[in-house]
Amino acid sequence: GLTNDTASAAEVLMVHYLARTSFTIAFGLADSAAQDHSYSGTFFCTSFEESAGTEDTVTYSATFESTGAIALDTTD
Repeated sequence: GLTNDTASAAEVLMVHYLARTSFTIAFGLADSAAQDHSYSGTFFCTSFEESAGTEDTVTYSATFESTGAIALDTTD
């Protein structure tokens, strides 16, 4: 999931999507061999959609396009 200390992730994505501004994203996975792999880069949000059924939790989906190289950071 996405985290942000000052606003909801959905709100941050929507602001960048509407303004067509790029922003830094860091993402990654922790594997079972106790080695974390994370990636970061600058991206545009190219689509954003929210949906929910009656009395259901709101979910959202977003698509990103990289503006350049994606950096790999491995930490043991």
